[in-house]
Amino acid sequence: MITKETCQKIWSCHDGIEKCHKLLADMKKELERTGDERLIDAFGSKKGLQLGVPSGDSSHRIFNVRIDLAMKIIEAHIEDNETELIRLKSIAEIELKG
Repeated sequence: MITKETCQKIWSCHDGIEKCHKLLADMKKELERTGDERLIDAFGSKKGLQLGVPSGDSSHRIFNVRIDLAMKIIEAHIEDNETELIRLKSIAEIELKG
């Protein structure tokens, strides 16, 4: 039987990949619609993106990250999750035989 932990990791990878694809599609759609390199926030202001490291009281963020860089980061995250799925497939196969 496949362990709960392996199942959770597989689900997490698939969920992350799906969210990344949706995020990329939404970003591309908005960029095509506006023709601008910045997205529009809920208040109608054009903004660059933010990249942050949450770490309690000492969290850090950078602002106005270029969209092309953000898209590369998201695409790399998809690749990382796809690579992890290959590894998890091997683990799941071993667990099924086990």
